[in-house]
Amino acid sequence: MVLINEQDAWEHGITSMDKVSLIYDDKEFVFDVNLSSHFVQRGEVGIFEDVREKYEMKGGQLVTVAFTKNTSESLEALKK
Repeated sequence: MVLINEQDAWEHGITSMDKVSLIYDDKEFVFDVNLSSHFVQRGEVGIFEDVREKYEMKGGQLVTVAFTKNTSESLEALKK
């Protein structure tokens, strides 16, 4: 799970039901989204320490975030 600032998420149509692709060090990871107005500032992405350690990410590094929208078709596929 990653934390995204609520206002950033709202501006890009991202909800807590969505997933985002996070690209770091030429690797892509897909995470569930959690929204926050207290723990992350605008333009920042928060990653929990256990996730950061597991994927060997360093704090304060530049990452790319791509929106991966859940569609009704993808949700139906997951249910099956």
